[in-house]
Amino acid sequence: QKKLSGDSATPLKNTYWRLEEANGKPVITPADAKEVHLLLSDDGHVSGFGGCNAAGGSFTLSGKNGIHFQTISTKMYCQSRMDVEDSFFQALQHADHYRIEGEDMFLYQGDKQLAHFHAQPSR
Repeated sequence: QKKLSGDSATPLKNTYWRLEEANGKPVITPADAKEVHLLLSDDGHVSGFGGCNAAGGSFTLSGKNGIHFQTISTKMYCQSRMDVEDSFFQALQHADHYRIEGEDMFLYQGDKQLAHFHAQPSR
């Protein structure tokens, strides 16, 4: 079963990636809260928000789909969203490759899917 050409895939960089699922659990953003998201720039910087804390740092690409993140974040504690945030930061810490299908990006460690993101229009 052949996929369509990769031309229709969303670019990894300069896309606002909203977290949809982490550690196998769907991510629901409370109405009054900011979305958990990730943004990768052309110059190798990564920025994002885990639901409570902001994150920043860098990423490196290797081979066809290899990716490694080096991130730091603020360390506030927010009771309601820590489980999602922990899963988000764990995914960044452990990811070794990614896959993009259409408007969705998946982070993996080996065969294990760590996180699923969906592209959003620019904010």
